[in-house]
Amino acid sequence: MQLEATITKFCPVIALHIRHPSTKYRLAAVHQAYDFALSFDNKLVIDILARLGVTEGKVVVDPFCGTGTTLVECKRRGIRSIGIDANPVCVLIAKAKLDWDIPIAGTTNELTEVVISYARRFSAYAKKYNSARKRKKKYPPSQHIPFVRSTSGKYLIESGMLKRGWLSPRVALKTVLLVEAINERVQDSKIRRFFLLSLLGLVVPSISNMRYGPEIYRATRRRDVDVIKLFRERVIENLDAVRALRTSIKVQPSAKVVLGDSVNGAIEKLGKNSVDFVITSPPYPSEHDYTRLTRLELVLTSFVKDKHDLRAIKKRLLRCCTRNIYAEDNNEQYVKRFPSVQKLIKEIDAKAKKRSHGFARLYGRVTGEYFGGMLLHLKKVSRVLRPGALCAYVVGDQASFFSVQIKTADILARIASSEQCGLKKVGLVRLGSLRGTTGRRRENFEWLLILEKES
Repeated sequence: MQLEATITKFCPVIALHIRHPSTKYRLAAVHQAYDFALSFDNKLVIDILARLGVTEGKVVVDPFCGTGTTLVECKRRGIRSIGIDANPVCVLIAKAKLDWDIPIAGTTNELTEVVISYARRFSAYAKKYNSARKRKKKYPPSQHIPFVRSTSGKYLIESGMLKRGWLSPRVALKTVLLVEAINERVQDSKIRRFFLLSLLGLVVPSISNMRYGPEIYRATRRRDVDVIKLFRERVIENLDAVRALRTSIKVQPSAKVVLGDSVNGAIEKLGKNSVDFVITSPPYPSEHDYTRLTRLELVLTSFVKDKHDLRAIKKRLLRCCTRNIYAEDNNEQYVKRFPSVQKLIKEIDAKAKKRSHGFARLYGRVTGEYFGGMLLHLKKVSRVLRPGALCAYVVGDQASFFSVQIKTADILARIASSEQCGLKKVGLVRLGSLRGTTGRRRENFEWLLILEKES
């Protein structure tokens, strides 16, 4: 009876709820389908596209594309785009946001099947758990998940996320069962990505106990959440937006998303002199661990099944924090002849000597590895740019390392203008102040650095 009630509650009239939203609503829904803590503001992307004079027929590359905000804005304007990111969850989400040719009717039918499959799985689990309780076999809350076959359920326990309260046990069970139903039931890769996008977009704000501020932190624990109801409503909302966007654009330009390292290889796969514009926001030198911000999503999608998977992803990332610095890293050698970088490293290292904890002693090395990595990145970007092509980098000043101020945009402008990169600074626009995690304003600013490929 419980299974029948669940199916009856969620499955009928799914297709009847598709609305006809306004242009403003449909675009906002696509961007907000996954609200990433450090994501690009789409209004800023619109301003940059206008400022650079990007038009149809041009090619835009975002080498740190995140969840695809730049690519979405390019696509709706008829501009070809290519995105690169080292985080597989971000790549999955960006691809799903750009799949505007997804079959609407087929997706609603698959939604019904996923809900039914989830209900059956949850019912089977309930019977097994209730049977165990009748035999007076007690299971502590953190042991609810082993009934689930997927590796994500196991790693939620092994990683300590359940114990630390990232997800409540019952909510974790429901979420893992829903991911299982999506992966096993849905054969069409576009529909499967769309469903995962809809679910992952709910994880931090609505399902888990985690919040952004801007770092991820644990808030009040939720004992239970109606995961399947939230998922179904989000799928319908996202379908509304996709259908409206698709009908408003006559020709959809190509929009490609690639999983790769924008420092050591991914950009090289693009053709020489094939790119007209670069619009991006790379990580800043700070203590933001980008894999931690998406840790739950990485585990739920099974991109991270153990600590070795996590390490492999971290190694693809630009070195910007102490959590992804490794003994074999040697990009610092490429910026030894830049006095501005060496001065920063010496100042940070001098303060690190007075600290006892290990991470503090790595701050100077992180600074060198970051700017060395960005030099390699800019060299490879220069190779694929056409003569006269423009690059827009949104970067921020930082004071995360012993309050030593790092003028990121100024230093990157000097590096880009060196002979190694063949770029020149043609503009530096202050965008606004940056806030610390306490909300207090500091004298650190976010900048739009505009570079041009020399002829």
